[in-house]
Amino acid sequence: MQKATRLSDFHYPYGILISKLLHYFEVDIEGELAEIIKPSSEINNGSLSKMGFTKIGGRWVTKLAQVESMMKMKLLNLLLLIILDLTLMLGEKESPQ
Repeated sequence: MQKATRLSDFHYPYGILISKLLHYFEVDIEGELAEIIKPSSEINNGSLSKMGFTKIGGRWVTKLAQVESMMKMKLLNLLLLIILDLTLMLGEKESPQ
């Protein structure tokens, strides 16, 4: 860690670490595109985009998380509409005609 703060051209081998973790946990990577990782390779915005991440609100999230977030928002909007409809229906029943 100290070496990374002292030397501007020192980079951690995150790509290699991630590959070893995937291998250790026996994650199936069949069909994935291989990319040659050099010791100087960095994981930057382009790398994260290639891995399927998108930046939303200053945070990197997977496309699955983005879809889940959109589904939660749609569900919340639906619940709000139902509550509004119920409130209007109850208001109509209570008001004298």
